[in-house]
Amino acid sequence: MSTSQLIIAGLLLGLDSFLVCLAVGALPERSVRRSQLALSFGICDGAATWIGSIVGMERLRWSLDWSSWLGPAAVACYGAYVLFLAWRSPVISAKLASTRWLVFALPLCLSVDNLFAGLGGQPTGHPFLVPVAYGLISGGLAVVGLAVGSFLTRRSHLSSRWMAAVLLLMVAGGLALKEALAG
Repeated sequence: MSTSQLIIAGLLLGLDSFLVCLAVGALPERSVRRSQLALSFGICDGAATWIGSIVGMERLRWSLDWSSWLGPAAVACYGAYVLFLAWRSPVISAKLASTRWLVFALPLCLSVDNLFAGLGGQPTGHPFLVPVAYGLISGGLAVVGLAVGSFLTRRSHLSSRWMAAVLLLMVAGGLALKEALAG
C-alpha cells in the first residue's frame, strides 16, 4: 500500500469521526472534553484496525454482518436523546454532563468500519503503521469536525442544542444510507 493509498483510505475511514464530531461540536462543551473525544475516536479506530488485522477476515467477518448498522443506530439514538433534551430543557449542558459516557460510546460503535478494514489483511511493512496512521487521521478529522461544529454554532441563529440534534440525526441518516448502498 502506497502512502497516498494509505492516506486516502484513512480519510475515508475517518469520515464518520469528522461527521459525528461536526454535530457534537455544536454542543456546549469544555475544550478538555472535546480533546478527549477526538482522542477516543483516534484510539478506537486505530485499535479496531489493528484488531481486525490480527484476527483475520475468515475468522470474524461472518459474525459481524449485523454490526454495520451499529454506528448509524448509535448516532441516531444519541441524536434523538439530544433532541429530547433540547425540547424538554432550555439548559442542555447540565443534562449532557451527566451522560458523557453516551458521547464516548459513539467512537466504539463507529469503529466497526475500521475493524473490517483491518480484516482485509495487513499490507507489507511494519504491522503497526496502518493502525497508527488510521488512528491519527481519524483523531485529526475528529478535531476538525469539533472545530467546524463549534464555529457553525457560533455563526448560526439556531441554538446549539437544536443544531446538534438535527446534525446528529442527519449524520445518522447519511451513515444508514451509506450502509444501505454498500450492502
